[in-house]
Amino acid sequence: MTSSAFGGTVTAVAASLRQRKKAKARRDLERSALRLFAKKGYAATSVDEIAAAVELSPRTFFRYFSSKEDVVFASADEELEALVAALGAVPEGLSPYRTLEAAAVAFARELESRQDDMRVRFRLIKQNSTLRNKAREKAAEWAGTVSACLAAREGREEATQVDEQLALLVMSALWSALEAWGDNPEGDMVSDVLTALLESCRTALV
Repeated sequence: MTSSAFGGTVTAVAASLRQRKKAKARRDLERSALRLFAKKGYAATSVDEIAAAVELSPRTFFRYFSSKEDVVFASADEELEALVAALGAVPEGLSPYRTLEAAAVAFARELESRQDDMRVRFRLIKQNSTLRNKAREKAAEWAGTVSACLAAREGREEATQVDEQLALLVMSALWSALEAWGDNPEGDMVSDVLTALLESCRTALV
């Protein structure tokens, strides 16, 4: 191996280690925040406490999150990607509503593998008006992305009004199911709650 090739390998390894370190710090801060929010409450927990619990500084916290609110929604983009992937995995031949329904339920089942964190997150959202408003914004953003994906799946360049309304309906049902799930730790799994809610919506639409 030439010196230049060796140097390039060392640089790539160092960059990879830095990325892993950053990802770990972000993940540790998120978990610390959710633990403290669950224990003390959202309003009573400070950024200093969140950072100190994982031996990091408040300055480090603000490298990854602009506020406590951002921590609650830290995985929202990743979750949206998972939802879009679930939509893409739905077999062809279903109606648009059935397609969205199948994707949302499959996505909900994925979230169940992280149920402790998800329950804390949605309990917080239900209890705090600022977080509820942010959640509504996220639900609308998700609906916009999902309606565009649905249109593309159906061979249309742009989402129709029907695509948008169906996506908004299903995303609202999904977030309502998640809030209900978070509020009742001993209740049904979120996929079961969502399935029942979507069946009710389907019945009302017929």
